Amino acid sequence: MRVTQHDHASCFNVHYPSFIFMPFPTHAGHEPEPMAMNDEADEPVRIPLGIEDWLTVLVMGALALITFSNVIARYFTNQSFAWTEEFSVFLMIVLALVGSSAAVARDRHIRIDYFSDSGSMARRKSLSRLGAVLVGLLFTLIGVLSLRLVWDDYRFGETSPGCRSFP
Repeated sequence: MRVTQHDHASCFNVHYPSFIFMPFPTHAGHEPEPMAMNDEADEPVRIPLGIEDWLTVLVMGALALITFSNVIARYFTNQSFAWTEEFSVFLMIVLALVGSSAAVARDRHIRIDYFSDSGSMARRKSLSRLGAVLVGLLFTLIGVLSLRLVWDDYRFGETSPGCRSFP
């Protein structure tokens, strides 16, 4: 028996990455079928996503380097760099935003298609447009509120205690 995405989520047509699904245990003496990896190539998109891919790689590398340097510093000096936690949090936020935008552009994000797949093509297109507009509004709201927070921090001269010790 082979487990696929549609065996578990046929009711709501939920899209999960293929590595989540494991084969069910089989009877003694029978080997389970090997899982096929999802080696599908990304569909071509109108906007090249090389910037998002490289930014993801650079941010992950910076996170690893910052964390590793802090571990080494703590091991040898029993003190850690104060700024590493704040930089790591900032980089994780950047990573989440860049990764989610690349997933949306590649149409590989987790979603539930139950309502859109049950209707006509016009309904699917209108629901798809509505979803795109709502995602755009959400990103705009996050951006505007983030800019307001940065402006307030700048205006009131608020600084972080962790960044004061930054070299």
